[in-house]
Amino acid sequence: MTWDCDHQGERFVYEEGGVFPRSLVHERFGTHPGKGIWVNNSSKTIVAYDTVTRLECGYENRRDGDIFLYYGMGPKGNMDINARENQSIIKSRQSGHELVMFSEINRGEMMFVGKFVCLFYRHGVKALDIVANERDAIVFEFTPQFGIEKFRDLCPPRSCSDPAKRGGWKRIATPL
Repeated sequence: MTWDCDHQGERFVYEEGGVFPRSLVHERFGTHPGKGIWVNNSSKTIVAYDTVTRLECGYENRRDGDIFLYYGMGPKGNMDINARENQSIIKSRQSGHELVMFSEINRGEMMFVGKFVCLFYRHGVKALDIVANERDAIVFEFTPQFGIEKFRDLCPPRSCSDPAKRGGWKRIATPL
């Protein structure tokens, strides 16, 4: 399965597992390093980046069964549910934005993982922030919109920190 994207009058085609220079992905979507969620209203696209820095920057993105747990914006302290980027993912189905994810395979190279939908998110997940303080995180449940076997191949399981293994969080449906 592929994803066709029109951006500023140009058409781009991405296939799950395709690798691109990070600079090209940033150029096409108007993004830059240092920010994991980008909202492009003109193309009605939300781009989520899964980077190699992960836990050292306060994020524990990982596959859990047949969903991908993607941490919201905010590397330090409790994550803000009202942050623009977090709200954009929560309301993505309602707004009609496409949700796509790229995963950094090494510095400078991004793999297009695929197109997702966020049906649920978790609020109050215990996690470590960028300075290793425990905090409340927002974790989005990304459901792949392509083959499950391909998803499992592209997103191998990862371990998580002890705080992230604890319960106490709420699972909330995203609006239609």
